[in-house]
Amino acid sequence: MANSWCGYIDLLATRAVAEQSSNDLDEFLDKFHSALYSAFKSSRGGKCYAFSDGAFFSFNSIDDFKPFYRAVRNELFQQRMFFRCSLIPGVISKEERHWPEKSSDPNFISMTFADEAPKAYQKENEFKGVGCAIDSRTKALARDPDLVKSYYVLAKGARAKAYEVIDFRFRDQELTSPAENSGKIPKLGERHVFEPIIWACHTAISHSEIVATYYTSAIVSAIRSTNLSTADFDGNNWQNASYAFTEMISGGVSRVLRRLPSLHLILLTCYDHFFSERNGEIPKDAEAEVVNRLMKYPKCFQNLNDVPNFVISHDARLRLVKLHVERERQEGQLRKPQRSSRLKPARRA
Repeated sequence: MANSWCGYIDLLATRAVAEQSSNDLDEFLDKFHSALYSAFKSSRGGKCYAFSDGAFFSFNSIDDFKPFYRAVRNELFQQRMFFRCSLIPGVISKEERHWPEKSSDPNFISMTFADEAPKAYQKENEFKGVGCAIDSRTKALARDPDLVKSYYVLAKGARAKAYEVIDFRFRDQELTSPAENSGKIPKLGERHVFEPIIWACHTAISHSEIVATYYTSAIVSAIRSTNLSTADFDGNNWQNASYAFTEMISGGVSRVLRRLPSLHLILLTCYDHFFSERNGEIPKDAEAEVVNRLMKYPKCFQNLNDVPNFVISHDARLRLVKLHVERERQEGQLRKPQRSSRLKPARRA
């Protein structure tokens, strides 16, 4: 694993806030820089260069970066402030530019960010999502329990194409119900963030379905962070299942996000994650509950062969297709008109 890691973090929606008022923008940026500083002062082995709505950073190791990132994410997401971030091997440094004409003018400062700064900025710019895009070329990352496989989506009309990305896992406390924290003041890093993500995505749909797809990566990261190894459904309620997962499957989240171009992919990932967590052996009633939700959205069963394996694995796909065919056959039999058993009157001679 690389010794040093660096990246760039970019606060989203800055332009929209600026259009409201300069005071709103000042407060928006103050919260951003405050979150960065609070997280940084409690971290170790790093440097952070914050300016306007962005910041470059370097840390001695990925383990040094984790608490910084998680604190920033938890602080900002619970305030419904979102960002995209890159993380790549290497370091970032800053240098002041000097040339003859400027050398005599101390009031003009020109800075440049060196080393891996251009790559970090490019990585962040390519990531059309919310959260962090981690360089996946380091093989040791595959064994890191703090990371999850996610994806972002580019939508064009009714088409949505997914691109794989690695993000940081959410803590269990971040994905609980707001009611569970009622009357409590959770500490930084454990504040509820699932509903703020859903709220932001729903709000964005009203303005632009394309912009709303940015939140796909955060939603997928949340679903992939849930522990469903002992989850079950008793016919009415979920047992031992994360609030984020149950709200997506049995709650109102999928209905709220029904116009999201990537919703069918998210729902397929819900099934895939459950399938993986239970090693392909999902309890019958729980599996039926998930399939019932997916069948309400026909896109979940259209062109499944074109859906990448990082959205839904080959084995989970085969199982889901089998269940879908069986369900359609059963429903077809129920809808089929029954032939009358009454005798026809005899024809007169």
